[in-house]
Amino acid sequence: MDIEGVKRLPSAMLGQWTQFPRAAAVYFIFCDGDLMYIGQSRNLYNRIQNHRRGWDRKTTRIYWLLTPTRNLLTVECENISLHRPKMNRVGVECRTPEFCCERCGYLWDRRSVFSVDLPKQCPYCKSPKWNIPKQKLKGERL
Repeated sequence: MDIEGVKRLPSAMLGQWTQFPRAAAVYFIFCDGDLMYIGQSRNLYNRIQNHRRGWDRKTTRIYWLLTPTRNLLTVECENISLHRPKMNRVGVECRTPEFCCERCGYLWDRRSVFSVDLPKQCPYCKSPKWNIPKQKLKGERL
C-alpha cells in the first residue's frame, strides 16, 4: 500500500486517543505529514497510551489498518520494507514467526526468545496447541 493508500485509512490525531479501536491493527504514525513509524498491536487503544508520551498531540496523526492477529507481523514487515519509516530500525530482519497459538494467535519465534524449544503452552492464554503459520506452510515470501 502506498502512502496515499495509507492516508485513506481510518485515522485520528494523537490527542483524540479515545477514538482508537480496541482491536488488533498495524498503525502508521505521521508527524507534520511525514511517515515516522510503523508498528503493530493486538490492542491499538492500549498501545497508543504509550505513544502519547513521546509525540506531539497536535501534529501527530495515526492511521490504522485492522488486521487479524495472526497476520500482524507479516503486514507490519511488508509496510516497513516498503516505506522505510524514519524511526523504525533499519536493517532489522522482518521474519515470519515459526509458530502461532491456536487459541489466541500469539506469535512465537525461536530467534526472538532465549529458549530454543517451543514452550509447552502459550504464555498468554495457556493453550498447549501451536500451529505453523499459513505463510510458512505455503512458502509465501514476506
